[in-house]
Amino acid sequence: MQTVTFKPTKHEQKIAKEAMNEIQKLQRQSKNKKAATTIVSIGKNGNSMNVPTKAVGFFYEIVDSMAYGKSVTVLTSDLLISTQQAADILNFSRPYVVKLLEEGKIPYQKVGTHRRLKIADVVAYQKKFERERDQALDWMTRQAQELNMWD
Repeated sequence: MQTVTFKPTKHEQKIAKEAMNEIQKLQRQSKNKKAATTIVSIGKNGNSMNVPTKAVGFFYEIVDSMAYGKSVTVLTSDLLISTQQAADILNFSRPYVVKLLEEGKIPYQKVGTHRRLKIADVVAYQKKFERERDQALDWMTRQAQELNMWD
């Protein structure tokens, strides 16, 4: 599987909202036991199976997004994307993304003459960028407060 994207219908949103409480119960039970697997019942006949506990967390994130009508995309972390796709994810220009690649700030590989990036590397850079931005904004806020520039 490379990618799967879907937008929930209104009916699916309703079902997802109802399911969220049950999934949260499963998560709490698994965390309390620190279990590697969780028993999940599926279908009306109650067939059950063991699934990795981490999968329950992912499942909750998917159902939570569905409950609020958000489109959901599931993809593998080693999926290779183009510089334009990375730019779209980061909300940067493509030339700026190329500059980041050339500076070694985001790893990439060449496929023929094209640069390709792992989606996981792009997401990791995005998180780092957002963390650094938030720290800078916090610093600026503190400076404004100290200088009484807030009013």
